[in-house]
Amino acid sequence: MKSIATKIAKSKTFGRASLKNAEKKYNIEKAKLVDRFRDHVVTQEIEGGVSASNESGTLGGKGNLFTYIGFSRGTDPISPVEKALLASGQVKPARSKTKIVAGGKKIQKMFRASIPDVTLLRRVSPMPFQGGRSWLFDIETGISGFNYYMYKRFNRGRSGMGLQSKTPVRTGSYRPPTNGYIRKLLGQFIASFK
Repeated sequence: MKSIATKIAKSKTFGRASLKNAEKKYNIEKAKLVDRFRDHVVTQEIEGGVSASNESGTLGGKGNLFTYIGFSRGTDPISPVEKALLASGQVKPARSKTKIVAGGKKIQKMFRASIPDVTLLRRVSPMPFQGGRSWLFDIETGISGFNYYMYKRFNRGRSGMGLQSKTPVRTGSYRPPTNGYIRKLLGQFIASFK
């Protein structure tokens, strides 16, 4: 049995079939990642635009993330992130040899799965007012300026419904979402392969 399994493990047909299988699992998990991203309360709030409520709780119910971050009215900051999640990451055969276990009754072929490119994700999610920063990642660590943020009609502003005052208008601070965001979603994606 072991010699038969060894021949199978070395065959190109087995290699192609196992890679196809690994890619299928990878694509299933990536689709789940995109679904979790789309369903996340932060994504939903940003997609809600200027009139969304602060369902994420990050602003204590005052305004919403779309206007707080400073997106321009009519823009769609979510689609570029979704496209980047779908377009990046891949499956490759691992450097380790194929294992034959249990007396030749089972063949294990290892693959390496990469996460979607974090550099690409940062590049497609620039903070509108701070060069080099990413709103996608800063949402989890904190976005400054909450004390100066006012949610009210302001036609000269980017969104038309938010502005930064020159003096503080409240106490308190931005609160990162309690259920995390992109780092947590990528962590769940990685965990699905362990």
